[in-house]
Amino acid sequence: MDGAELKVEGVSYSYGRDDFSLKNISLSLKGGEILALLGPNGSGKTTLTKIVLGILKPHPPSVTVGGVNLFEVTEKERAKLIAWVPQEIMKNVPLRVEDFVLLGRTPHISPLSIPSDLDRKLVAEALRKFGLEILAKRYFSQLSGGERRLASIARAYVQGTPFMVLDEPTAYLDFKNKLLALKVMKELAQEGRGILFTTHDPNEAVEIADQVVLMYRGEILISGNPDEVINEETLEKVYGIKVKIVRSNGRAYVTPSIGQHIEA
Repeated sequence: MDGAELKVEGVSYSYGRDDFSLKNISLSLKGGEILALLGPNGSGKTTLTKIVLGILKPHPPSVTVGGVNLFEVTEKERAKLIAWVPQEIMKNVPLRVEDFVLLGRTPHISPLSIPSDLDRKLVAEALRKFGLEILAKRYFSQLSGGERRLASIARAYVQGTPFMVLDEPTAYLDFKNKLLALKVMKELAQEGRGILFTTHDPNEAVEIADQVVLMYRGEILISGNPDEVINEETLEKVYGIKVKIVRSNGRAYVTPSIGQHIEA
C-alpha cells in the first residue's frame, strides 16, 4: 500500500456516563512519518490507540488506512494494514523467540496450512535486523525486558503492515534499551512504515517524531512539529509543573523543575 495514509476523522468515545471520554479527535499519518501521542496519565493516549487499532469503536467509526475503513473489514484484513506493540507484554509465553516472532505472520497464513519458506525467511531477517538472532532458540520467558520489547517489535514488523502502533514502547526499559527502541522505530520509518507511538516523555518526541499530538483531558490541545508543540507554556499546562526548555545542537530538550508545581 505505497503512499497510504492513516486517518482518524473527528471521532469521540465514552466508556460510560461518568467515565473518561475522547472528544472530536482527528489526526493523520503518512508512510515514513513518526507521530508521537504525548500526554500525562489519563489524557486518552491508550484509548486513542485502541480506536486506531479497531479494538474500540468510536463515534463516528471513521478510521481509515489508504481509504479502507478499519471498522468495515475483518480482523484478519485489519491485521494486514496495521500492527500493534502493546505496552504490557506477557513474560510467560511458552514459545521460543523465533516462534513468537512467527506469530506476526498469522494474518498471512491459512488456518489449514503451515508457515511457508517465505514466512520463516522473513522471521529470520527480522531476528537479524533487531539483534535477536542469537536468542532465536531461547524461550521468550527467559528474555530481559528490553529483549522482550524488541521481540515484540519484530513480531509486529513481520506482519508487513504499512503502519505500526506502539503503546509506550520504552516503558520499563533501561537507558540503553530505551535508546535502542527509539533507534529501531526511526529505522522503520526510514523504510517507509508509518509509526504512531505513545509516550509520557517530551524528549522522546523531540528525538524522533515528525509530528506531535499533545493530549489533555481527552482532547487534542495542540498538534504540529516538535518545535511547535513542545514549549514551556503547553507542557506546564498539561503536566502542572514548571519546566525549562534547553536547546542544544538545534534541538529543544525539556527539563522539569523539581518541587515546583502549578495549581491546576
